[in-house]
Amino acid sequence: MPSASGPEPTRKQSHLNFFETACTGKHECSGQWSAPGDDSRTKDRLKCYTDLAKLVENHKITCSFFADTYAGRDIHGENMDAVLQSG
Repeated sequence: MPSASGPEPTRKQSHLNFFETACTGKHECSGQWSAPGDDSRTKDRLKCYTDLAKLVENHKITCSFFADTYAGRDIHGENMDAVLQSG
């Protein structure tokens, strides 16, 4: 409802994005294992992702993105051999 001094300002919305890189080791999460409460070793289990999905839903986060960190990269010359050999 407009006030006596004029219309109310339009409310702005904020959108939050949740970005998760599904890495369990190697160079993509170096040192993470040393952090208190680190659970990166569970990222290869379904429960980890269902728990993250519940977190996203409970906190009304607009978007969640789970990165496929094991995809081929340009640095490998469009060749998956180096990625597959590293495990």
